[in-house]
Amino acid sequence: MVSGAASPSRISGGLPFPLRAGLAGAGVAAMLFGLWLGLVRLGFDWAVPSEGAAAIHGALMVCGFLGTVICVERATALGRAAAWIG
Repeated sequence: MVSGAASPSRISGGLPFPLRAGLAGAGVAAMLFGLWLGLVRLGFDWAVPSEGAAAIHGALMVCGFLGTVICVERATALGRAAAWIG
């Protein structure tokens, strides 16, 4: 093993895999839903859950997807399970 290389538990911050997978799944779901609503706003004639759903496209992409990615990046960099709380 190369000295200075991070161990897998150090990289994940000690958070169990089901919780990491759940966070990743939430981020992917927010991204896909935001992309879908963005395409609806561009004029694609696809079904939407409600009339105003396409209006939340920007907030969903910024807060949902990018917020999840930034929080996961910071928690992983800190390397502590407590960083995943918030």
